[in-house]
Amino acid sequence: MTPSESSPSINPRTLRGIGQLLKAEALGLLRTCWRAFWCTTLIIAAPIALYCLHSPSATRPGDDLAGLGISLFLGALVGLVAAVLMGLWRLFGGWMVVPMIVTPLVFMGLGWLFSGLVDWQTDNFWRIVAQHPLHHSARDFMGTPSGPGGIFFVVMALPLLLVNAIFILLTPKVLLHLALLVLIVGSLILLSALLTLVLCLPVLGWSMVKRIQSRNVFSRAVTRPLSSQMERYGEWTGPSCSRGRSTSMCSPA
Repeated sequence: MTPSESSPSINPRTLRGIGQLLKAEALGLLRTCWRAFWCTTLIIAAPIALYCLHSPSATRPGDDLAGLGISLFLGALVGLVAAVLMGLWRLFGGWMVVPMIVTPLVFMGLGWLFSGLVDWQTDNFWRIVAQHPLHHSARDFMGTPSGPGGIFFVVMALPLLLVNAIFILLTPKVLLHLALLVLIVGSLILLSALLTLVLCLPVLGWSMVKRIQSRNVFSRAVTRPLSSQMERYGEWTGPSCSRGRSTSMCSPA
């Protein structure tokens, strides 16, 4: 037996059917998201645009155009959120709320579990910053401002303080502790995302398969009777009837 005969063969019709199903689902998802986007954008932007156009405070010629742009921008933002929600609803149904519930619970659980490590590294970072000579000079320079003059002095000194903070952060020892803190927090975020994916993926995959099957069964239930009627109609009006065969071949069963 040759390797080609022993290896299982895949029916091309099956592959074609899977490709058509995936294409239909992708197009349906795009249509759902697009419909939700422009409907929500129109519903949100139209009242805001009407208010901006008829507002008595709009006295300059460019106010109407600016109001129209703001209304379209706000409507598009809300429409984008609506499109994402409708797309998730089409894919997963009501099970789309599972990641919204599991993600904060996992993140809070990991934060509580590793809170000691995060607090320890945070304390180390601030201790290294407090020991830096530039930190002492900035604190001595600022002093304890009070009153309106002190507040004005703080506002004017903010650029100098920002430059001072940049120089402190660029110190190798401070930069190392900052990198360790970012690494710990980033690892916790990545771990929470992986745990959320592991916990939610089976549920979301099951719900998506069920919804695709329900849509496919519904479409077949609608189109199969129509296709069977067309086939029977083709049998009644086929070439045998046009050549003058017996009427029994052209009559319905």
